[in-house]
Amino acid sequence: MNINPFGGFMPETLIVRLDSGTEPEERRGFLGLLSSILPHLNWRGHVYIVDDDPIGQIERASEVIGVVSEYLTEQQLSTIYVHPFIFIQESGPSETKQWENLLGLMQWFQQEAYDQQSEVRMLILPIIKPEAATSIEYVLSAAEFFRARLAKPSFYFSEKSPLDPVTILQKDLRVYVDPSSEISAENIISQLWINHIFEDILERVEADRTELLAPCRRHLIIDERDEAIFECFAQWKKARPIESLEKLGEPLEKTNCPSCISYACLAMEENLGANAKSEEGRQVSLGLGIAFSKDEMHRDALSHARKAFELATNDADRAVALLHQGLCHLQLAELGLADETLKKGASYSTDPGLFSYHRGNVQFARKNYAEAINRFKETLAAESTEVPTEDLYFNLATSYINLEDFSSARSYLDLMEQSSAPVQFHQGVCDLGEGLVEPALGKFREALNLGPAPEDLSRVRFYIGNCLKELCHYDEAIAELGKAVEADPQDYMNYNLLGFCFYQMKEHEKAIESFNKAIEINPGSAIDYASIGSNLRELGRFEDAIAMYHMALSLDPTLGFAMENIAKLTEILKEQSAEKGQ
Repeated sequence: MNINPFGGFMPETLIVRLDSGTEPEERRGFLGLLSSILPHLNWRGHVYIVDDDPIGQIERASEVIGVVSEYLTEQQLSTIYVHPFIFIQESGPSETKQWENLLGLMQWFQQEAYDQQSEVRMLILPIIKPEAATSIEYVLSAAEFFRARLAKPSFYFSEKSPLDPVTILQKDLRVYVDPSSEISAENIISQLWINHIFEDILERVEADRTELLAPCRRHLIIDERDEAIFECFAQWKKARPIESLEKLGEPLEKTNCPSCISYACLAMEENLGANAKSEEGRQVSLGLGIAFSKDEMHRDALSHARKAFELATNDADRAVALLHQGLCHLQLAELGLADETLKKGASYSTDPGLFSYHRGNVQFARKNYAEAINRFKETLAAESTEVPTEDLYFNLATSYINLEDFSSARSYLDLMEQSSAPVQFHQGVCDLGEGLVEPALGKFREALNLGPAPEDLSRVRFYIGNCLKELCHYDEAIAELGKAVEADPQDYMNYNLLGFCFYQMKEHEKAIESFNKAIEINPGSAIDYASIGSNLRELGRFEDAIAMYHMALSLDPTLGFAMENIAKLTEILKEQSAEKGQ
């Protein structure tokens, strides 16, 4: 037997989709397939029996329960909770007799548990769908009937639940709410889908697990219509059955899981309200919003941040949801919405400085550096415990650098820990901005020695190369810029400066090659076309040079030196033509 008491990748839930039109011989084959699946379940599993035809549904469910019973009789280590989906109506004793017969199938296991003083290894816990005309009183009496026989029921309602959440809590009930008025096996399985995925994610959130988007590997579907087996809800929805039962031992790929999780948890709104689980829904939405952001799936993160706000019942939770919502807008470059959302969040928060800080980041992204400085100073004055002071100093410094106010920028950099690569780098930028090339070069080299982050390495080497270029050490600059290109082959500024240095060294072919690389990355760079023109000019290829200058002017008509060179080179070509004519 394939029993694993630790679960592993073994499914915990099996949904059996029955077809009322199946012939007896085919039914026996299907039940045999079902029997072969049960050993692949977790040692403590759930079997849901879904049948959308009220006629004969209890008899068909009983056949499935019989297979489960036979399996458990042979396998003493397993426990299975069976959830048959059954329709009820106020039809009197005959219906009650059917219920008695159904629950009688677990009598042997109840006796076993009594004899061994252990838990019951098979429980029948029905999901009940009352007919539309069924009274609330009858529904509640049916609940008591099953509960009295250790068969705690759940209820399935279309469109909305007739039971208020208080009654559900008092009676310790569970309801499924299907927004559709149409009852079908597909709709029922879809409701099981969204509820089960939500419960799985809630369990992860409450256990403080960080891998909220990892495969759940807990849900298996067997469909009698074509005797197909599906390894998860998403595969069932896509009609992609597994090839063999051996596949159940393999881990699922994460590819479909985030979208499946997102869909299921967002679709839980009606069910959360009906079961008084809005707070749990808020926790799940907030957790998923953070998880999607970490995976850079910011649009999904935004959807769940919004849902967390909708489900929040106090200002603190609203503030947290709006903070994450604003940060999602920021990551999506929806800067107006980001600022508006963060401003709204500040009105709910007891820490407005935190929101000012992120609003400052929004203004920085807008390149509105003066406004960013105002927001960062607001944060500094608010003494927010959630914003590290070093981050504030750094953001203020970089904002001032972008305004070319290097003195103010340096005043904040001086307040920071000096032995860090970013501080040394920006100190160097301030020196370079003030024309202090050699001190700047020293700062950039110190930043390099301190080990910048991989994503910053290219920029540090670029600035070292730029300083060497300013000092006319072109050969050293070329060597440094070559390392900058290795660190980031997609930064066109590296190639631009490299081309300039080759030009100064009169290595015009290499210069042209570098400027062409820059244009491949940034086709709209007029200055690089013009620089190619200047190198072609030096090589005596005047007509080609003129063409490049024209290309540059088509992108930027204000390039005066390009117009001047076109005029000069055109005149030279005329003179050369005249000389040839003589």
